[in-house]
Amino acid sequence: MNGSLTTLLQKKIYISSTFRDLRDHREKVIDFFQKFPDRFDLYAMENYMAEDMPPVDRCVQDVLCCDIYILLLANRYGFIPKGSDKSVTEIEYQTAKSHGKQILAFIADDTKDFPPDTDADAALKKQKLADFKTAVRTAYLTHPEPFISPDSLAVQVSESLMKKMFLDFQVVDQRKLCCDRRLQYSEYLKCRSKSQVKVFLIHGQRKELGRNLVNRFLFFTLHTGLKGTLPYHLTTDFILSDYESSKVNLIVNILEQDLQVSEIPDANLPFLISKIDERPFPNLVIVLECSTAFLRQEDIDILSKFFQEFHKTYEITGKKEIYFFLNIEDNNDDENSIKATLQQFLDGNNPADPFLFCLPRLKKENYRMLEQWISTYITGDNNCVNQLMEKYFAPLMEAGVVTMSDAEGSLQKLLKKINTRDSEVFEILNF
Repeated sequence: MNGSLTTLLQKKIYISSTFRDLRDHREKVIDFFQKFPDRFDLYAMENYMAEDMPPVDRCVQDVLCCDIYILLLANRYGFIPKGSDKSVTEIEYQTAKSHGKQILAFIADDTKDFPPDTDADAALKKQKLADFKTAVRTAYLTHPEPFISPDSLAVQVSESLMKKMFLDFQVVDQRKLCCDRRLQYSEYLKCRSKSQVKVFLIHGQRKELGRNLVNRFLFFTLHTGLKGTLPYHLTTDFILSDYESSKVNLIVNILEQDLQVSEIPDANLPFLISKIDERPFPNLVIVLECSTAFLRQEDIDILSKFFQEFHKTYEITGKKEIYFFLNIEDNNDDENSIKATLQQFLDGNNPADPFLFCLPRLKKENYRMLEQWISTYITGDNNCVNQLMEKYFAPLMEAGVVTMSDAEGSLQKLLKKINTRDSEVFEILNF
């Protein structure tokens, strides 16, 4: 099959979702499709005009006319028409399913603040929505990550269309950051909306690429890109004679490196917070890196106290979301060697308002996670997956378990071949 849409007929697209809570998300997806007027004909409620036909009938009619049905689900079940036990959105979905439409479904991140139903039937709708999501996830969920913003949704829609060959096939280079770390990523998603200030402890051996995990967070969930977040390497020079001096040292570094502030009249937390809140962006990411050799007892005490004081101060006056990532390089083969150190950090948590989180240890993975990655982002054809694994990942398959540095290098080579439309790869993929 040719990957270029110039040889394909124009596809009719229907976008199905509740409206008020996903207005901005729908707009971003519509903007994406409007860039390809020769490839897609869009059906959306935004284009409806006053007419005699009941709205639900018009929606069903448009679903019947479409080639690709795109379903967006967040935390609202939506309006249930009189005489029905299903919402308009679920009626549309059932229509698309029963008539064999191509269905691409995207589900929002449950930890983000998508508004729920608030009418008299809210409890009933909450259960109906849970059942609806379960049915969709079982049959049609096309993307492995929940969407958290209009931009992230637009990226997921474009990726899914590429995978289904409705757009010229490309894979963004940063996708290599998603080849593993499902445990860490899942734990991160559970924790990141509980407080304005969040501190994540990441630990593991150098070859397991804790920095890549941070980059995955930055690029795919915080949308900061990979620039402007150079890590601050903590060394023994960081700890000065006392806590106050060490705090000033860290504040100055954040102001100069992360905020590009050149004139610092007062290196204190109120001044730092004022400069953070002047930024036009909704969040600030501060990446700290160190080895276990740095984490002496006095280092742990000072860092813990700084995180606690910053959290307490910022929660009162701050306006942004602040993310600290402390990436600890631990090259000890004993996975429990750093357990006591991590617990000392976590002891600084307020149980009623936790802000410190420790992610599962980074470690080697079975090579089959590469198979899963290829199936998720490139092709769902098992035969094609097996051929790609045998041709480009044979040494890793023989090793059984792989480090992420090895996996990243192999994935980088495969992505380059795909994006330069290498004939051998495209022959395997039947493009």
